[in-house]
Amino acid sequence: MNYELYIEIALAKNIRGTKFKKNDLATIVEIFSEENPLKYELEFYSTIGEPLGKAVVTQEYIKPLSKTSIVSMREL
Repeated sequence: MNYELYIEIALAKNIRGTKFKKNDLATIVEIFSEENPLKYELEFYSTIGEPLGKAVVTQEYIKPLSKTSIVSMREL
């Protein structure tokens, strides 16, 4: 699946060495299309919109949101 800039996605798995875990929500803020495989820079926000950090991942780490999903909250 091809993703576009500024869409919200969910993590498909934990990002080792970071505080970001499977099912956390993020926004795609950069796509490195010249790299093989493609890489995506994700920005993570708190539930009140404060930035929590960024991570660069390959497509295997992201999945689209679905209309049957529900958002929950966890503390860092």
